[in-house]
Amino acid sequence: MKSTGRKPAKKRRDLFGLRAKWLRFADDRQLRRLAKLHVRIERRKSLIAEDHAERLRIQDCCVKRMERAGRLH
Repeated sequence: MKSTGRKPAKKRRDLFGLRAKWLRFADDRQLRRLAKLHVRIERRKSLIAEDHAERLRIQDCCVKRMERAGRLH
């Protein structure tokens, strides 16, 4: 059987953390675009996680301050 240079359909289906049946029908141009989008999405997820963690640190600090203020009055 002649190789077409394409990855087997089963492996292509799991690219980018997507378990999508439609992914095996993507052509090379679309796969390159999906790769760029995947990187962008992962970067945004990371930034959102960092922002969320910072918000929780600020929240914890404020709650402690609020509790201390409540004890004084």
